Amino acid sequence: MDKIILFFRTTKKRYLLGIFIVIFVFTVYWVSGSGVPDIASTEVKYGEFITDIRTTGELQAHKNTVITVPREFRRSLQIIKLVEEGSIVKKGDFLVQFDTGEFEKQLEQKKNEMKNAEAEYQSLLANQESNMAQLKASLETQRYSHRQAEINLAQMKYEAQMKREQKEIEMKKADIALKQAEEKIKAQKIIDEADRKKAELKIKHAKLEVEKIEKLIKSCTITAPTPGLVVYEKIWGPTGRQKVKVGDTPWRGQGIISIPDLSIMQVKTKVNEVDISKVEKGQDVIIRLDSHPDAVYYGNVTEIANLARSEGRNDSKVKVFDVIVTIKESDKKLKPGMSATCQIITERIKNVLYIPLQSVFEKDGKTVVYVMNPGPEKRVVELGPKNSNYVVIKKGLKKGERVTLRDPTLRLEEIGKSPKQKIKKQPVNNNNFPDGIIIFND
Repeated sequence: MDKIILFFRTTKKRYLLGIFIVIFVFTVYWVSGSGVPDIASTEVKYGEFITDIRTTGELQAHKNTVITVPREFRRSLQIIKLVEEGSIVKKGDFLVQFDTGEFEKQLEQKKNEMKNAEAEYQSLLANQESNMAQLKASLETQRYSHRQAEINLAQMKYEAQMKREQKEIEMKKADIALKQAEEKIKAQKIIDEADRKKAELKIKHAKLEVEKIEKLIKSCTITAPTPGLVVYEKIWGPTGRQKVKVGDTPWRGQGIISIPDLSIMQVKTKVNEVDISKVEKGQDVIIRLDSHPDAVYYGNVTEIANLARSEGRNDSKVKVFDVIVTIKESDKKLKPGMSATCQIITERIKNVLYIPLQSVFEKDGKTVVYVMNPGPEKRVVELGPKNSNYVVIKKGLKKGERVTLRDPTLRLEEIGKSPKQKIKKQPVNNNNFPDGIIIFND
Protein backbone atom coordinates (compact mmCIF):
# COMPACT_ATOMS: atom_id res chain seq x y z
CA MET A 1 0.00 0.00 0.00
CA ASP A 2 2.85 2.39 0.90
CA LYS A 3 4.43 1.64 -2.46
CA ILE A 4 1.20 2.50 -4.23
CA ILE A 5 0.88 5.82 -2.34
CA LEU A 6 4.55 6.62 -3.11
CA PHE A 7 3.95 5.88 -6.82
CA PHE A 8 0.99 8.29 -7.02
CA ARG A 9 2.88 10.98 -5.15
CA THR A 10 5.85 10.63 -7.53
CA THR A 11 3.54 10.67 -10.57
CA LYS A 12 1.83 13.86 -9.34
CA LYS A 13 5.18 15.58 -8.89
CA ARG A 14 6.22 14.57 -12.38
CA TYR A 15 2.90 15.86 -13.78
CA LEU A 16 3.28 19.23 -12.00
CA LEU A 17 6.89 19.49 -13.17
CA GLY A 18 5.80 18.87 -16.76
CA ILE A 19 3.15 21.58 -16.54
CA PHE A 20 5.72 24.00 -15.13
CA ILE A 21 8.19 23.26 -17.95
CA VAL A 22 5.50 23.81 -20.61
CA ILE A 23 4.48 27.14 -19.06
CA PHE A 24 8.12 28.21 -18.83
CA VAL A 25 8.88 27.32 -22.45
CA PHE A 26 5.72 29.09 -23.69
CA THR A 27 6.55 32.20 -21.65
CA VAL A 28 10.11 32.33 -23.01
CA TYR A 29 8.86 31.90 -26.56
CA TRP A 30 6.15 34.57 -26.07
CA VAL A 31 8.65 37.12 -24.84
CA SER A 32 11.42 36.27 -27.29
CA GLY A 33 9.58 36.24 -30.60
CA SER A 34 5.91 35.64 -30.61
CA GLY A 35 4.36 37.93 -28.03
CA VAL A 36 2.99 41.41 -28.16
CA PRO A 37 6.23 43.26 -27.47
CA ASP A 38 7.88 41.88 -30.67
CA ILE A 39 5.10 42.82 -33.11
CA ALA A 40 5.92 46.00 -35.00
CA SER A 41 2.96 48.35 -35.40
CA THR A 42 2.15 51.76 -36.79
CA GLU A 43 -0.45 54.39 -36.03
CA VAL A 44 -3.46 54.87 -38.29
CA LYS A 45 -2.81 58.05 -40.29
CA TYR A 46 -5.34 60.80 -40.93
CA GLY A 47 -5.03 63.55 -43.51
CA GLU A 48 -4.54 64.02 -47.23
CA PHE A 49 -4.04 60.78 -49.16
CA ILE A 50 -2.25 60.77 -52.47
CA THR A 51 -2.51 58.21 -55.27
CA ASP A 52 0.38 58.11 -57.67
CA ILE A 53 2.08 56.32 -60.54
CA ARG A 54 5.74 55.41 -60.14
CA THR A 55 7.87 55.52 -63.28
CA THR A 56 11.53 55.60 -64.23
CA GLY A 57 13.16 57.80 -66.81
CA GLU A 58 16.19 59.74 -67.94
CA LEU A 59 17.10 63.39 -67.52
CA GLN A 60 17.30 65.64 -70.55
CA ALA A 61 17.51 69.38 -71.12
CA HIS A 62 14.39 71.35 -72.04
CA LYS A 63 16.43 73.16 -74.70
CA ASN A 64 19.05 71.10 -76.47
CA THR A 65 21.20 72.36 -79.35
CA VAL A 66 22.38 69.51 -81.58
CA ILE A 67 25.54 70.07 -83.61
CA THR A 68 25.34 68.25 -86.94
CA VAL A 69 27.73 67.52 -89.77
CA PRO A 70 27.27 70.34 -92.34
CA ARG A 71 24.93 69.27 -95.12
CA GLU A 72 27.10 71.12 -97.63
CA PHE A 73 29.59 68.25 -97.43
CA ARG A 74 29.09 66.02 -100.46
CA ARG A 75 30.84 63.12 -98.76
CA SER A 76 31.79 62.06 -95.26
CA LEU A 77 34.76 63.86 -93.76
CA GLN A 78 36.97 62.60 -90.96
CA ILE A 79 36.97 64.23 -87.53
CA ILE A 80 40.55 65.20 -86.67
CA LYS A 81 39.93 67.18 -83.47
CA LEU A 82 37.14 67.12 -80.90
CA VAL A 83 36.37 69.08 -77.73
CA GLU A 84 36.40 66.95 -74.58
CA GLU A 85 33.02 65.61 -73.49
CA GLY A 86 31.69 67.22 -70.34
CA SER A 87 33.39 70.54 -71.07
CA ILE A 88 31.49 73.74 -70.31
CA VAL A 89 31.73 75.95 -73.39
CA LYS A 90 30.84 79.54 -74.15
CA LYS A 91 29.35 80.82 -77.39
CA GLY A 92 32.08 80.75 -80.06
CA ASP A 93 34.27 78.16 -78.35
CA PHE A 94 35.81 75.38 -80.46
CA LEU A 95 33.89 72.09 -80.79
CA VAL A 96 34.89 70.03 -83.85
CA GLN A 97 37.50 70.10 -86.61
CA PHE A 98 37.04 68.09 -89.83
CA ASP A 99 39.82 67.21 -92.28
CA THR A 100 40.11 69.97 -94.93
CA GLY A 101 42.79 68.35 -97.14
CA GLU A 102 40.48 67.62 -100.07
CA PHE A 103 38.91 71.08 -99.90
CA GLU A 104 42.35 72.73 -99.87
CA LYS A 105 43.18 71.02 -103.16
CA GLN A 106 39.87 72.10 -104.67
CA LEU A 107 40.45 75.65 -103.47
CA GLU A 108 43.84 75.85 -105.16
CA GLN A 109 42.33 74.59 -108.42
CA LYS A 110 39.43 77.07 -108.31
CA LYS A 111 41.76 79.97 -107.55
CA ASN A 112 43.83 79.11 -110.62
CA GLU A 113 40.65 78.99 -112.72
CA MET A 114 39.67 82.41 -111.40
CA LYS A 115 43.07 83.87 -112.24
CA ASN A 116 42.88 82.45 -115.79
CA ALA A 117 39.40 83.90 -116.24
CA GLU A 118 40.59 87.32 -115.10
CA ALA A 119 43.59 87.14 -117.48
CA GLU A 120 41.33 86.17 -120.38
CA TYR A 121 39.09 89.10 -119.58
CA GLN A 122 41.96 91.56 -119.65
CA SER A 123 43.17 90.12 -122.94
CA LEU A 124 39.67 90.42 -124.37
CA LEU A 125 39.47 94.08 -123.34
CA ALA A 126 42.81 94.81 -125.00
CA ASN A 127 41.81 93.11 -128.25
CA GLN A 128 38.47 94.89 -128.30
CA GLU A 129 40.12 98.23 -127.72
CA SER A 130 42.60 97.65 -130.57
CA ASN A 131 39.92 96.45 -132.95
CA MET A 132 37.65 99.37 -132.10
CA ALA A 133 40.48 101.80 -132.73
CA GLN A 134 40.94 100.38 -136.23
CA LEU A 135 37.22 100.60 -136.92
CA LYS A 136 37.08 104.20 -135.78
CA ALA A 137 40.05 105.08 -137.97
CA SER A 138 38.34 103.47 -140.94
CA LEU A 139 35.20 105.45 -140.11
CA GLU A 140 37.15 108.70 -140.15
CA THR A 141 38.62 107.80 -143.51
CA GLN A 142 35.16 107.15 -144.90
CA ARG A 143 33.95 110.47 -143.54
CA TYR A 144 36.83 112.24 -145.25
CA SER A 145 36.09 110.47 -148.52
CA HIS A 146 32.42 111.36 -148.15
CA ARG A 147 33.25 115.02 -147.64
CA GLN A 148 35.57 115.01 -150.63
CA ALA A 149 32.84 113.48 -152.76
CA GLU A 150 30.48 116.26 -151.67
CA ILE A 151 32.99 118.92 -152.70
CA ASN A 152 33.66 117.27 -156.04
CA LEU A 153 29.96 117.06 -156.77
CA ALA A 154 29.47 120.73 -155.95
CA GLN A 155 32.25 121.69 -158.39
CA MET A 156 30.46 119.81 -161.15
CA LYS A 157 27.51 122.22 -161.04
CA TYR A 158 28.36 123.80 -164.32
CA GLU A 159 30.08 120.83 -165.91
CA ALA A 160 28.67 118.54 -168.52
CA GLN A 161 25.81 116.24 -167.53
CA MET A 162 27.90 113.13 -167.86
CA LYS A 163 30.58 114.38 -165.48
CA ARG A 164 27.98 115.46 -162.93
CA GLU A 165 26.36 112.02 -162.97
CA GLN A 166 29.75 110.40 -162.44
CA LYS A 167 30.33 112.52 -159.34
CA GLU A 168 26.82 111.76 -158.08
CA ILE A 169 27.58 108.04 -158.31
CA GLU A 170 30.80 108.56 -156.39
CA MET A 171 28.85 110.55 -153.82
CA LYS A 172 26.35 107.71 -153.33
CA LYS A 173 29.21 105.23 -152.94
CA ALA A 174 30.72 107.48 -150.31
CA ASP A 175 27.36 107.63 -148.48
CA ILE A 176 27.11 103.85 -148.48
CA ALA A 177 30.70 103.37 -147.34
CA LEU A 178 30.24 105.87 -144.48
CA LYS A 179 27.03 104.22 -143.28
CA GLN A 180 28.67 100.80 -143.44
CA ALA A 181 31.57 102.01 -141.32
CA GLU A 182 29.19 103.48 -138.76
CA GLU A 183 27.06 100.32 -138.66
CA LYS A 184 30.14 98.15 -138.30
CA ILE A 185 31.22 100.07 -135.22
CA LYS A 186 27.74 99.76 -133.72
CA ALA A 187 27.65 96.02 -134.39
CA GLN A 188 31.14 95.54 -133.01
CA LYS A 189 30.20 97.37 -129.82
CA ILE A 190 27.30 94.95 -129.30
CA ILE A 191 29.58 91.96 -129.91
CA ASP A 192 32.23 93.34 -127.59
CA GLU A 193 29.64 93.97 -124.84
CA ALA A 194 28.40 90.38 -125.10
CA ASP A 195 31.94 89.01 -125.00
CA ARG A 196 32.77 91.13 -121.96
CA LYS A 197 29.66 89.95 -120.12
CA LYS A 198 30.52 86.36 -120.93
CA ALA A 199 34.04 86.83 -119.63
CA GLU A 200 32.76 88.64 -116.54
CA LEU A 201 30.33 85.82 -115.80
CA LYS A 202 33.18 83.36 -116.07
CA ILE A 203 35.15 85.38 -113.54
CA LYS A 204 32.13 85.70 -111.28
CA HIS A 205 31.49 81.94 -111.41
CA ALA A 206 35.15 81.27 -110.61
CA LYS A 207 34.98 83.65 -107.64
CA LEU A 208 31.79 81.97 -106.39
CA GLU A 209 33.47 78.59 -106.60
CA VAL A 210 36.41 79.91 -104.61
CA GLU A 211 34.09 81.45 -102.01
CA LYS A 212 32.11 78.21 -101.84
CA ILE A 213 35.23 76.15 -101.13
CA GLU A 214 36.44 78.73 -98.60
CA LYS A 215 33.06 78.52 -96.88
CA LEU A 216 33.28 74.72 -96.80
CA ILE A 217 36.75 74.95 -95.27
CA LYS A 218 35.44 77.37 -92.69
CA SER A 219 32.50 75.08 -91.91
CA CYS A 220 34.97 72.29 -91.18
CA THR A 221 35.69 74.12 -87.93
CA ILE A 222 32.56 74.12 -85.80
CA THR A 223 32.18 76.42 -82.80
CA ALA A 224 29.54 76.53 -80.08
CA PRO A 225 26.43 78.47 -81.15
CA THR A 226 25.29 78.69 -77.54
CA PRO A 227 26.82 78.17 -74.08
CA GLY A 228 26.33 74.88 -72.28
CA LEU A 229 27.62 71.39 -71.54
CA VAL A 230 29.24 69.25 -74.25
CA VAL A 231 27.59 65.85 -74.66
CA TYR A 232 28.72 63.41 -77.36
CA GLU A 233 26.02 61.93 -79.59
CA LYS A 234 26.04 58.27 -80.60
CA ILE A 235 26.63 57.36 -84.24
CA TRP A 236 26.69 54.07 -86.09
CA GLY A 237 30.08 52.42 -86.27
CA PRO A 238 31.55 48.99 -87.09
CA THR A 239 30.43 47.65 -83.70
CA GLY A 240 27.06 49.38 -83.55
CA ARG A 241 26.02 52.71 -82.03
CA GLN A 242 28.81 54.37 -80.09
CA LYS A 243 29.78 57.85 -78.97
CA VAL A 244 31.49 60.00 -81.58
CA LYS A 245 35.29 60.17 -81.44
CA VAL A 246 38.33 61.47 -83.35
CA GLY A 247 38.77 59.47 -86.56
CA ASP A 248 35.06 58.94 -87.19
CA THR A 249 33.53 59.91 -90.54
CA PRO A 250 29.87 60.68 -89.76
CA TRP A 251 27.32 61.31 -92.50
CA ARG A 252 26.29 64.80 -93.45
CA GLY A 253 23.41 66.03 -91.33
CA GLN A 254 24.17 63.52 -88.58
CA GLY A 255 24.20 64.79 -84.98
CA ILE A 256 27.61 64.57 -83.33
CA ILE A 257 27.40 66.84 -80.26
CA SER A 258 24.59 68.09 -78.06
CA ILE A 259 24.78 71.27 -75.98
CA PRO A 260 21.95 71.13 -73.46
CA ASP A 261 20.80 74.22 -71.58
CA LEU A 262 21.01 73.03 -67.98
CA SER A 263 18.91 75.89 -66.60
CA ILE A 264 15.69 73.93 -67.30
CA MET A 265 15.84 70.15 -66.99
CA GLN A 266 13.25 67.50 -67.74
CA VAL A 267 12.68 63.81 -67.19
CA LYS A 268 11.68 61.73 -70.18
CA THR A 269 9.70 58.84 -68.73
CA LYS A 270 7.08 56.38 -69.91
CA VAL A 271 3.69 55.29 -68.56
CA ASN A 272 2.01 51.96 -69.28
CA GLU A 273 -1.07 52.12 -71.49
CA VAL A 274 -3.11 50.78 -68.56
CA ASP A 275 -2.32 53.86 -66.42
CA ILE A 276 -2.01 56.59 -69.06
CA SER A 277 -5.68 57.63 -68.67
CA LYS A 278 -4.83 58.77 -65.13
CA VAL A 279 -2.05 61.10 -66.29
CA GLU A 280 -2.81 64.71 -67.23
CA LYS A 281 -0.77 67.78 -68.07
CA GLY A 282 -0.03 69.94 -65.07
CA GLN A 283 -0.04 67.12 -62.51
CA ASP A 284 2.55 67.44 -59.74
CA VAL A 285 5.51 65.09 -59.87
CA ILE A 286 8.16 64.24 -57.28
CA ILE A 287 11.53 63.32 -58.77
CA ARG A 288 14.45 61.49 -57.19
CA LEU A 289 17.82 60.76 -58.81
CA ASP A 290 19.18 57.22 -58.64
CA SER A 291 22.66 58.64 -58.07
CA HIS A 292 21.49 61.05 -55.32
CA PRO A 293 18.56 59.29 -53.59
CA ASP A 294 18.45 61.82 -50.75
CA ALA A 295 17.83 64.76 -53.11
CA VAL A 296 14.18 65.47 -53.88
CA TYR A 297 12.96 67.63 -56.77
CA TYR A 298 9.52 68.80 -57.83
CA GLY A 299 8.02 69.19 -61.27
CA ASN A 300 4.94 68.93 -63.45
CA VAL A 301 3.76 66.82 -66.36
CA THR A 302 4.22 69.06 -69.42
CA GLU A 303 3.93 66.67 -72.39
CA ILE A 304 2.06 63.42 -73.05
CA ALA A 305 2.58 61.51 -76.30
CA ASN A 306 -0.50 61.12 -78.49
CA LEU A 307 0.52 57.67 -79.72
CA ALA A 308 1.69 54.59 -77.86
CA ARG A 309 4.91 52.80 -78.74
CA SER A 310 6.27 49.33 -78.09
CA GLU A 311 8.35 48.93 -74.98
CA GLY A 312 11.75 47.56 -75.91
CA ARG A 313 11.61 45.61 -79.17
CA ASN A 314 9.24 46.67 -81.92
CA ASP A 315 7.32 43.38 -81.65
CA SER A 316 6.79 43.78 -77.91
CA LYS A 317 3.17 43.53 -76.77
CA VAL A 318 3.78 46.00 -73.94
CA LYS A 319 2.69 49.49 -75.02
CA VAL A 320 3.77 52.70 -73.31
CA PHE A 321 3.28 56.43 -73.76
CA ASP A 322 6.20 58.84 -73.50
CA VAL A 323 5.69 61.51 -70.85
CA ILE A 324 7.80 64.63 -70.25
CA VAL A 325 8.16 66.00 -66.72
CA THR A 326 9.68 69.47 -66.34
CA ILE A 327 11.65 70.03 -63.14
CA LYS A 328 11.00 73.30 -61.32
CA GLU A 329 14.38 73.56 -59.59
CA SER A 330 17.75 74.26 -61.17
CA ASP A 331 20.63 72.26 -59.73
CA LYS A 332 24.17 71.54 -60.91
CA LYS A 333 23.64 67.90 -59.93
CA LEU A 334 21.10 67.51 -62.72
CA LYS A 335 22.91 66.22 -65.80
CA PRO A 336 21.51 64.83 -69.07
CA GLY A 337 21.40 61.06 -69.16
CA MET A 338 21.03 60.55 -65.39
CA SER A 339 18.45 57.99 -64.25
CA ALA A 340 15.51 59.26 -62.23
CA THR A 341 12.36 57.97 -60.54
CA CYS A 342 9.13 59.92 -60.94
CA GLN A 343 6.14 59.87 -58.62
CA ILE A 344 3.25 61.29 -60.64
CA ILE A 345 0.51 62.52 -58.31
CA THR A 346 -2.78 61.43 -59.93
CA GLU A 347 -5.25 62.20 -57.11
CA ARG A 348 -5.40 63.95 -53.72
CA ILE A 349 -8.07 62.84 -51.22
CA LYS A 350 -8.47 65.02 -48.11
CA ASN A 351 -9.40 64.00 -44.55
CA VAL A 352 -9.21 60.20 -44.78
CA LEU A 353 -7.70 57.38 -42.69
CA TYR A 354 -4.94 55.30 -44.26
CA ILE A 355 -2.50 52.57 -43.23
CA PRO A 356 0.42 50.71 -44.86
CA LEU A 357 -0.48 48.03 -47.39
CA GLN A 358 1.57 45.52 -45.41
CA SER A 359 -0.92 45.87 -42.53
CA VAL A 360 -3.82 44.47 -44.58
CA PHE A 361 -4.52 40.71 -44.84
CA GLU A 362 -7.05 38.33 -46.31
CA LYS A 363 -8.64 35.91 -43.82
CA ASP A 364 -11.47 33.56 -44.75
CA GLY A 365 -12.44 35.76 -47.70
CA LYS A 366 -12.52 38.91 -45.60
CA THR A 367 -10.16 41.90 -45.52
CA VAL A 368 -8.79 42.31 -42.01
CA VAL A 369 -6.19 44.19 -39.99
CA TYR A 370 -4.80 43.49 -36.52
CA VAL A 371 -5.39 46.31 -34.07
CA MET A 372 -3.17 46.51 -30.96
CA ASN A 373 -5.58 46.40 -27.96
CA PRO A 374 -3.14 45.90 -26.24
CA GLY A 375 -2.36 42.70 -28.10
CA PRO A 376 -3.24 42.06 -31.76
CA GLU A 377 -7.00 41.95 -32.31
CA LYS A 378 -8.41 40.97 -35.71
CA ARG A 379 -10.83 43.45 -37.24
CA VAL A 380 -12.67 43.48 -40.58
CA VAL A 381 -12.15 46.69 -42.61
CA GLU A 382 -13.38 48.23 -45.86
CA LEU A 383 -10.67 49.51 -48.20
CA GLY A 384 -10.60 52.58 -50.45
CA PRO A 385 -8.04 53.85 -52.99
CA LYS A 386 -4.42 52.81 -52.61
CA ASN A 387 -0.98 53.87 -53.80
CA SER A 388 2.37 52.13 -53.85
CA ASN A 389 2.62 51.98 -50.04
CA TYR A 390 -0.66 52.94 -48.38
CA VAL A 391 -4.37 52.22 -48.61
CA VAL A 392 -7.40 54.24 -47.49
CA ILE A 393 -9.62 52.70 -44.79
CA LYS A 394 -13.30 53.54 -45.34
CA LYS A 395 -14.64 51.57 -42.36
CA GLY A 396 -13.29 49.62 -39.42
CA LEU A 397 -10.59 51.86 -37.89
CA LYS A 398 -10.30 55.08 -35.92
CA LYS A 399 -7.72 57.83 -35.92
CA GLY A 400 -4.90 57.11 -33.43
CA GLU A 401 -5.33 53.33 -33.32
CA ARG A 402 -2.32 51.17 -34.03
CA VAL A 403 -2.20 48.26 -36.48
CA THR A 404 0.43 45.56 -36.90
CA LEU A 405 2.86 45.61 -39.76
CA ARG A 406 2.72 41.82 -40.14
CA ASP A 407 0.32 38.99 -39.58
CA PRO A 408 0.74 38.12 -35.89
CA THR A 409 -0.76 34.65 -36.41
CA LEU A 410 1.94 33.49 -38.81
CA ARG A 411 4.48 32.86 -36.05
CA LEU A 412 2.21 30.50 -34.17
CA GLU A 413 0.96 28.75 -37.29
CA GLU A 414 4.38 28.34 -38.86
CA ILE A 415 6.36 27.50 -35.72
CA GLY A 416 8.85 24.74 -36.46
CA LYS A 417 8.18 25.00 -40.23
CA SER A 418 9.96 28.22 -41.29
CA PRO A 419 12.59 30.65 -39.94
CA LYS A 420 11.53 33.79 -38.12
CA GLN A 421 9.70 36.18 -40.47
CA LYS A 422 11.50 39.43 -41.22
CA ILE A 423 9.46 42.61 -41.03
CA LYS A 424 9.62 44.79 -44.12
CA LYS A 425 11.44 48.10 -43.61
CA GLN A 426 9.04 50.63 -42.16
CA PRO A 427 8.31 53.58 -44.50
CA VAL A 428 8.16 56.93 -42.80
CA ASN A 429 6.82 60.33 -43.79
CA ASN A 430 9.38 62.90 -44.83
CA ASN A 431 8.80 66.52 -43.84
CA ASN A 432 9.28 67.55 -47.45
CA PHE A 433 6.30 65.49 -48.52
CA PRO A 434 2.59 65.80 -47.76
CA ASP A 435 0.89 62.93 -45.92
CA GLY A 436 0.60 59.86 -48.08
CA ILE A 437 3.84 60.45 -50.03
CA ILE A 438 6.31 57.93 -48.73
CA ILE A 439 10.09 58.07 -48.69
CA PHE A 440 12.00 55.08 -47.35
CA ASN A 441 14.84 55.86 -44.97
CA ASP A 442 18.20 54.34 -45.88
